[in-house]
Amino acid sequence: MQKRCFRTGLARVIVPAFSVLLIHQVAMASGPLRYRPKQDTTIAYEVEITAPIASTIETYKGTISYEVAAADQLLKLKFSGGLGKSTKRKPGASPDRGMFGPPAFPPMGRMGPFGGPRMPSGVGMQRTNLLTLTPRGEIRTLQGESQLPFVIGNLSLLPFEPLPEKNQKTWTVSSGVSLSEGGSSSHFRMHPFLDRGQEKITAANETTSFALESNKGDLSTFRKTYQLHSPGDAESVNINGNGRWTFNRRLGLSESLDCTWNLSVKEENVSVDIPVTIKYRRLSDEQLAQFEKERKEKEERSREEAKRREAERKKPLEEGDRRQILEDLGSGERSKIRRALHKILRKENIEDEDLARAVKKLVDSSDTGTRIPAEMAMDKFSSKSKAAASRPSDSPPARSELPRPDAGGGGQQRPDVASARGYRVWTDDSGTFAVMAKFLGFEGDNVRLKRKQDDEVIKVPLARLSEKDRQVAESLRNATTNPFD
Repeated sequence: MQKRCFRTGLARVIVPAFSVLLIHQVAMASGPLRYRPKQDTTIAYEVEITAPIASTIETYKGTISYEVAAADQLLKLKFSGGLGKSTKRKPGASPDRGMFGPPAFPPMGRMGPFGGPRMPSGVGMQRTNLLTLTPRGEIRTLQGESQLPFVIGNLSLLPFEPLPEKNQKTWTVSSGVSLSEGGSSSHFRMHPFLDRGQEKITAANETTSFALESNKGDLSTFRKTYQLHSPGDAESVNINGNGRWTFNRRLGLSESLDCTWNLSVKEENVSVDIPVTIKYRRLSDEQLAQFEKERKEKEERSREEAKRREAERKKPLEEGDRRQILEDLGSGERSKIRRALHKILRKENIEDEDLARAVKKLVDSSDTGTRIPAEMAMDKFSSKSKAAASRPSDSPPARSELPRPDAGGGGQQRPDVASARGYRVWTDDSGTFAVMAKFLGFEGDNVRLKRKQDDEVIKVPLARLSEKDRQVAESLRNATTNPFD
């Protein structure tokens, strides 16, 4: 399931009566809350999300950063980051199992609103989004995806709460959102510009309230309350949560968040309640410098590793590995075949006709786990090797693949007559002409050959044949018996 929210304005604003003391506090806080990062700077946050599910605790953790490209009437930010997932079993908990033993799954399409056929886009891989926001946190454009589970929305929008129009002690934002199930992911998301495809869309109402708790220096701390309600008879989603959000007025940035909400999902008379804790905190200048240093070092290690892998891909297979791969491909054992195919997949532009033929035989396998990697492995071979693998074993090689004729003199050993009587490859003296044919006899100074491909009889001047093939022809003519005459 996914959540979409068009946060293009404040739907409802509550302006309380201010006491003289509060007016003084707000005046000291330098006006209304606004996002005002400095242009050409980098902002970073540590994020941690935890959720106990049945007998395990899921944790999503990582560092996200923003490069500020513009900070005038509109904020233009480049987001980078993603959260890593870890799971640990609760102390003393036993594995969740159904009545007959297999693990039990939560409702919501068998995988739940926090599961799905693939990982949320904000988890695992590092993502890059481009954001355009107003100083009040209203979304203008959002390019890219970084979705989180548990109805949290888009990771790149996490530190940007909707801000009030004026210098207010409390304010509330209410909006309609859509919950979608299916499509590119099975997670709620907050994304106003996503293609919905074949998703199932359900309407919901979302309300976020803020109330000032304290002003301490540059920091203003607010009590944040969040509610989401999607009514339904067979299916419903409800969230109730609260926590503390702190804003740095001097920097014009969110400083930290620590909140917990309860996600309640009901489907087909089965309900699941999950308490979700969401935390983030802005990195200090010193921490940001360390983060940037570690990121550059990681990027350098990644580049070096990429170079190493590229060199390894281009490195020819060692003879011992080659023999083992050939043996495994022909073993008929699924595990050995897949292991051999994966070794081939780690290489590029392999020049090996025998290996290509062995892989080609597996392309038509009824086993999907063998057929698909075999199809991929065929792309790793050179054009010459793939061409050889596609020809029947008794077909002539392409001209460019033909061996050059031997350069020896008349002292070479004469070929075996019996082995030369069948179809064989005949080449001319330049090595550019080749034909799979059977010797029929002589007609003057010409050799008569029967081509295998169409049974046509051709005449080739003896002088035009390669030296080796001239010897073959003379041996066949001088043989006591010649069944092809």
